[in-house]
Amino acid sequence: MAYREEDMEILENIEAVIVAVYRHNPKMIDFTVMNALDAAIKHYRAEEHGSQERIAELSQSEEEVYKAIRGVCDWRLGFSTELDFPELDVTETPERIIYCLKTLQGSVKKAGREGDRQGYLKFISRFL
Repeated sequence: MAYREEDMEILENIEAVIVAVYRHNPKMIDFTVMNALDAAIKHYRAEEHGSQERIAELSQSEEEVYKAIRGVCDWRLGFSTELDFPELDVTETPERIIYCLKTLQGSVKKAGREGDRQGYLKFISRFL
């Protein structure tokens, strides 16, 4: 998926927390990010449809990335004020958050085609 200009701020917020976890755990690989993104998409789809969320089985590092992603997405959705960021004027929709998460999944997949298990993480960490 291509980045839409109107989603750049959300994408940057999510990538910033991913990079923060990566810097804390430099052995983390792109597959970890992919699983955390997938779990977050499933969470927000269930929430969007008012259905029961199926708990994903995640490794410890996947769980750490997932919680970071959820924290920033919940903040963007207006569900959380725990993050130390300025107040948002507008809260996002679950559909838009899911779109952004899928966009990032596409970026991780694309980076993985290069054969480097940390290709995505190395690439985005240069900019954040």
